[in-house]
Amino acid sequence: MRKGQMLQIVNNMRQIQQITASAALDRGVTGDTNIIGWPGTNIGFSVWVRSLTNASISEKVIEKLFSGPGVKVDGFPEYAQGKTAYRVYQVSEDSATNTVFLSTYSWNAEAPNTDGKGFVIMHKDGRGVSYSAKQATNTNGE
Repeated sequence: MRKGQMLQIVNNMRQIQQITASAALDRGVTGDTNIIGWPGTNIGFSVWVRSLTNASISEKVIEKLFSGPGVKVDGFPEYAQGKTAYRVYQVSEDSATNTVFLSTYSWNAEAPNTDGKGFVIMHKDGRGVSYSAKQATNTNGE
């Protein structure tokens, strides 16, 4: 993944994070349990994505935000985990702010990235970081 692509992904992920955090805040303030907020409520990926459009965000914008290099999301609401550019983690209202919320599929928390691609991680608090493949496998501080 090129640096420019990773920067665009960070931007898209941040927008998804902001939409989600805003919905979660609305749920907390209004007490409306029909507002979903964070996806960690075991509601299903497509239900969570559909709920984002209830936050006055168009389906086309959501499709664009969940697309990335080599992955074009088309056909809302037929989303499924694995058919978008990002992996979505079961983050809930109670999750720590440094919990990983989104990542590109080229990142795996259990194993170092060895496919030569960079990757992007977005935390619940909106902190997004892009890494090169070398940074993922470097353990000696270089």
